[in-house]
Amino acid sequence: MNLKQFNPMKILNHLDLAKAIVGGANPYPVSFEIDPSNTCNHECIWCMYEKFMKEKNVLIPKEVFKSTIAEIIGLGAKSITFTGGGEPLTNPFTIELIPYIKRKGVSVALVTNGGLLDSEKNQVIVENCSYIRISIDAGCEATHDKLHRSKNRKNDHYKKIIDNLSYIVERKKSLNKDITIGVGFLVHPQNTQEIFAVVTKMKELGVDYVQIRPVCNLSKDERELVITESRSQIDHSLKTIDDDFHVFPILHRFNEILSMDRGYDICYGHALVGIIGADCNVYLCCQLKGDKRYILGNLKESSFKEIWNSQKRKDVIHSLDLTQCPPCRYNKYNEILDYLADKEMLHSEFL
Repeated sequence: MNLKQFNPMKILNHLDLAKAIVGGANPYPVSFEIDPSNTCNHECIWCMYEKFMKEKNVLIPKEVFKSTIAEIIGLGAKSITFTGGGEPLTNPFTIELIPYIKRKGVSVALVTNGGLLDSEKNQVIVENCSYIRISIDAGCEATHDKLHRSKNRKNDHYKKIIDNLSYIVERKKSLNKDITIGVGFLVHPQNTQEIFAVVTKMKELGVDYVQIRPVCNLSKDERELVITESRSQIDHSLKTIDDDFHVFPILHRFNEILSMDRGYDICYGHALVGIIGADCNVYLCCQLKGDKRYILGNLKESSFKEIWNSQKRKDVIHSLDLTQCPPCRYNKYNEILDYLADKEMLHSEFL
């Protein structure tokens, strides 16, 4: 199993796009992240979109949803990920549009908390998605309930998520489908000692990988605690890796929650991925959704093409202050793009 989806060097698969961006051109993104919904069946204690969801508890209307997907595919989109914001499966059109995207020859993926999965949805996902990633974040029902605060307070909610995950694994095998099945684990002070338990459980189930990264919006003391207390758990987890199972601790994200010093002055990374919120706004960055300062335009009023080429987008980019940005998932991409943009790199002819 060759799993390198979290390696930032994959940007080199789009080297022409990267060079165009740093060269001052304005290409359309090849990858898009869409929030079908700003509603959620969970109330996770660390949710960075909690205020945004309360302000705009909305779904993308079906007509805007489908017309936007058709447009961005026409503009050259290679992949579309349904994510949140809220839980994407609270929008009934999400599961309907997954096969539509696949039929158009575009890769589609789903990031979900798993609470709304069922056999019918599982079938659609296995048959059409390139990957699914389910946020587990806990090794037992009690911790999951404490952290995710499911609105369905039945005692078997966590078990149902695990059962659906197991079902997806089995359907993948029986149908011989090439879908990557992953689990996300956000590290918080209340779950640091459950990382290894989740990793071993997921390996037993036949999941392809577990991604481990820290919650971003923690206090300084909590950040230090998370890093200290999770270290041995991650070390043990890495020993479980084999040809059929992988563990991805996003180590640079652990470093970034302590120090936000960046080695670049310009964010080129925002141009790689188109970010569409459930409020139909196009945003500069996935981590700035809900902040009115970073709205590029609204898809109820303009096409994506018009928004991407607008003066408003140029003004928002110009206003960006990197010192005010949260820990950034595009940080490594920005380091690579900054290197590509440097025309005076000393001894660049030497390798």
